[in-house]
Amino acid sequence: MKLTQQDFELFQYECEKWLKRLGLQSWKVYFGFADTGDSLATCATNYKGRNSTISLNKNQKFDKEIIWDKEKNIKANALHECLELLLSPLRALASDRGWDETEYEKEHHSIIRTLENLLE
Repeated sequence: MKLTQQDFELFQYECEKWLKRLGLQSWKVYFGFADTGDSLATCATNYKGRNSTISLNKNQKFDKEIIWDKEKNIKANALHECLELLLSPLRALASDRGWDETEYEKEHHSIIRTLENLLE
């Protein structure tokens, strides 16, 4: 069984919920329902432009035996991709040839503040 438009709408709803809870409103986030290869979902980011595309794999197939778990998997993957976005500034800075410790520290502490607010 393939994912449906209704599954995509659930995925987008869950992503939007987590984007808000994680304080990621400064990012322009686009959503896609496309072939993402072997992954159920993906998150592509542009750190400098602060934009991202979070996609759900429209070609993902679920065996009938685990179909009852589909909603749980979609919700878990929405959270996972939003956490990828949360951590993406660190990935971008780590791969930048012009390492800037001040910029890294700023992003590092931004993530810590987000987690503090969630865990309080």
